[in-house]
Amino acid sequence: MLSKSQIKLITSLKQKKFRLQHQLFVAEGRKTIEELLDSHFKLYQLYSITSEMDVPDDLSTIITPNELSRISFLKTPNKALALFHIPE
Repeated sequence: MLSKSQIKLITSLKQKKFRLQHQLFVAEGRKTIEELLDSHFKLYQLYSITSEMDVPDDLSTIITPNELSRISFLKTPNKALALFHIPE
């Protein structure tokens, strides 16, 4: 279940000033997220409709497809959305 503050944070990241303020960016889609996890980017939080990705439980949140469509920046959302820290 997503809280209102989580939804507000994710939707605010559409704007550059909030991405810089929070030092976070959004990645959508399983393949993109897995590639970023294998690189040097540090995961902040993962929101997924399934638990098929190998991330720690404290960084992963299982959500419904309806919740994913609320936070997704895409017209047809994929199965996962992740927030990553912007590197220094």
